[in-house]
Amino acid sequence: MIRQSGQFFPNQTVAIKNKPSLGASSVGFYKPGESFVYDGYIHAEGMVWLSYVGGSGIRRYVAWRKINGKKCVVIKQLITPSYPEQGGFNLELTKDSSLKQFMED
Repeated sequence: MIRQSGQFFPNQTVAIKNKPSLGASSVGFYKPGESFVYDGYIHAEGMVWLSYVGGSGIRRYVAWRKINGKKCVVIKQLITPSYPEQGGFNLELTKDSSLKQFMED
């Protein structure tokens, strides 16, 4: 898992899973207007999955977007950026609330 924290605001209903798999059973849903804080993401089955530990102590996964493809939802707020001094990247919000990646010099 790649460590990165942020707050996720879905613009459509998205499924919560116990595994980063499209075939995994859904354990719940987030709807527009709801949000959660994630602590990392993982690539699996051609998707980028945001991940967090739920109140039960179980790690959960939500599909965010296809890898190199169309976004499923939009992240509107970044809480903790990754650390450029360690070779990471920052995320910058644009006016349309989409994300722009850029490298720090």
